[in-house]
Parts: sequence; structure tokens; C-alpha cells
Amino acid sequence: MSLPRLSDKKTRCWRWNVDPVWTHFSTMIQENSTFYKAKTDFDRHHASKSCLYFGVAAVEAFTNQELRKIMHSKGCDENSISTIISQPRKRKEKLEWLKASPFSTILEDEKYIAFCEYKKIRNEVTHSSRPDQLVFNYLEIANTEEFVSLVKYIFVKICELQHAVFQYWMLGWNYVGYNHSELEPSLNDNLQAFYWSLKYMQIKGVRNISQDSFLKNCMTGCAAFTRLQTELDEYPFDIEPKHPVLSPPRLTRCWWDHAILDSDSIENCDNDSSRPGCKLVWAIVNDSTFECFEYFNTRKKAEYICNANFPGCRVALASYSERNKNVTVMPK
Repeated sequence: MSLPRLSDKKTRCWRWNVDPVWTHFSTMIQENSTFYKAKTDFDRHHASKSCLYFGVAAVEAFTNQELRKIMHSKGCDENSISTIISQPRKRKEKLEWLKASPFSTILEDEKYIAFCEYKKIRNEVTHSSRPDQLVFNYLEIANTEEFVSLVKYIFVKICELQHAVFQYWMLGWNYVGYNHSELEPSLNDNLQAFYWSLKYMQIKGVRNISQDSFLKNCMTGCAAFTRLQTELDEYPFDIEPKHPVLSPPRLTRCWWDHAILDSDSIENCDNDSSRPGCKLVWAIVNDSTFECFEYFNTRKKAEYICNANFPGCRVALASYSERNKNVTVMPK
């Protein structure tokens, strides 16, 4: 297959599920998790370097993306924008644009300055200038958790300075379910997906808020980001519970861990020895109407959803027929 040169600015190529900022940021989150699970120095160095690489790349891609919008609004043509943003010899002009934009505030922010210290480590890894291996000492003590927090802050602060909403994935969560694949990460949006996921997950700050107020009250500014991040950090599961009927993309904090993504599959439930072809599940039932609302593979998930969404109902062990797709509640 013949591809155009990357320097060819006239040819355009777009994809549905790809965005450089989202991709870099998400990889940073994944590598941060890998760092704390690494068992060897080599793996720790790999994860630390990757986390710094992609975190810095994410900030640079995001800044360029937002600066491009500003320059377009000021009447700059694409050739001028590409030249100033991409060419090192135009660094002075780019800095002038940054200082004249809302980003000027963040350049003096103490958290951005702390981020730049991590960037120095990344730069030494990329373009080694020392005759020794001192940089590996820095990689071993680098606090990747702090680095990720700094990157998140920069993203949200830039949005705040422009009076814009931040994107759900800046919280470090992603969707899986692209093209009906339960393992494939999916780039989604704040209103059509994230809002409804938080409602289903019963995140406290979103339970009783309308969709019209959601972006303003929950997705705008650093204070709102911190509140929502705390709520998600305290969520008791790693992935949004699986809906028993629908199959929408699901929100998760561990989109790279296939064991977690597959953990609540009905196929993984115990077989019902009294009913061949059936699985034992935990269902939410109403004893008055004999309705069975939803079912899950663990009692904990069923009770969480039941307490939040179904007052007056209870959780009971049930038998799920894979052939007929129906649930029969076991006798008390």
C-alpha cells in the first residue's frame, strides 16, 4: 500500500476511533498502572519511560490542537499554522502565540512548572546528552502518579481558561465496545455516553441532575473535575455493570485488563446443576409483581444497583437460561 509522506500537508486521512490527544493520554494512564505492577527493573524503566513519553506527547498534542483553533479564529491559514506549530525553528513565534492566548496563565502555574521538570527527564531519555546512566536513577524515583495528576490538571486548566468543558477521558476512564467488540477501547462523548453511564453507575453528583445542567455543573472547571474524580475513584467496581438486555459501550478504569472486561460475563457464572444449560446469577426482583429487573454475576453488583435504582426490591439467586434468555428466581 502506498502512503503519502507525513510532510504532505495537502492529503488528509481521518479515522473514526482515533485522536492523537486521547490516544497519548490513555496510553499514559495505562503505563502508569503498569509501572506499579512491574516486577523487574527493566519493566519499571520501560513503564516509567513510556508514561513520561506519552504524557508529554499528550500535553504537546493537546496544546497544539487548541492553539490551532485559536490561530484559525484569528484568520491564519493552514500552511502558516502547520509551520509555526510543527517546526522547531519557529519556536519563538509559537511561544508568542501561546503568550497571547489563554494559555499564558498556565505557563507560570506551579503545576505546569512541576510538569516541565518531568519533561526534562523525558527529554534526556529521548536525546541522551550525558555520558553516564544517571537518567535511570530519575526513572526509578519518578512519581508517575504525580506526573499523571499534573497532566490531568494541565488539560482541565486549559479547558477552564477557554471556558470550555473537559472531556470524560481526562478523568482516566475509557469506554470499551467499539464495533461491538467488548475489548476494543472506544472514543465516546460527554452527553450521549458518559452522562448515562454515570447515572447507571449511580455516581452521587449526577444522580438527580438533568442532562442540560450536566456539562455546566459537572464537566466545567478544575473544582468540578476534582469532585467527579473523587466520586469515580471511590466507585466500588472497575467497570460499569453490564446491562442484561442492551449492549452499549461500557465505562472502565482498566480498559487494558481483559480479565476485568470479561469478569461479569454470564458465561463465567456457575452452572445451575438442577437446570442444564442455565447459569446461576444474582437478580433484582420485586416480590409483589414477581418482576425480575436486572441480573449480575456477583451479589455485590446486584445489591449496589438494587439499592440505588430499585427501592422496595431485593436481590435473589436466580437461574438464567442461555437459550431462552429468561431468568427464574430460586425459591427462598
